[in-house]
Amino acid sequence: MKGIGYAQNFGCTFSLCEGDLIFLSDQDDVWFQTKIETIQKLAADDEFTQIFINDAELVHHDLSPTGLTKQGQIKSAGFSEFCVVMGCCIAIRRDFLKHLLPIPVQFKGHDVWLSNLGAGLQRRRIISQSLQLYRRYENNESKFIANKTRRINKLDVIINKISKIIGNKIINTSDSHELVEAIGHKAHGFYLSPFLWLEFLS
Repeated sequence: MKGIGYAQNFGCTFSLCEGDLIFLSDQDDVWFQTKIETIQKLAADDEFTQIFINDAELVHHDLSPTGLTKQGQIKSAGFSEFCVVMGCCIAIRRDFLKHLLPIPVQFKGHDVWLSNLGAGLQRRRIISQSLQLYRRYENNESKFIANKTRRINKLDVIINKISKIIGNKIINTSDSHELVEAIGHKAHGFYLSPFLWLEFLS
């Protein structure tokens, strides 16, 4: 459907699905042959879970490997398991649609709504096994830092947040003085926890 945003487009598509399990996908994922069978088996053995989210190998635009996975990046960044949100890795039970639909208009991303609701109701299961590739290139829609094709850490998360606050200025992460100066001139009133400063300066 045109003009309603991609989250609502997905919602409309969900309502038309007839299978017991609904697998989400987009233009950047390449499934392993075992993905559907693996999720089907997990769903059969675990009737309580309504939303399944598998891991994915991050690859370059030509599908060459990076040696990284989405869940691995999330852990390296210091994020909690709650942050595992990736639409193309999600499978949901059709019976759960009565709780999922309609997708609230304030949610720009359907996957955030699905994952948050599943986690809130304790009906979400994170699967550590990679069941697909996730292709990354310069113009991907998703800009989430955990989708980077290089290994990230907590410092990268801090720098990413600060860069957004001061207007995407490129900061030399090895120079703490440059960071302090950038914040002082372009982010008046911005408060950075002392714990984050210690993490940066250590």
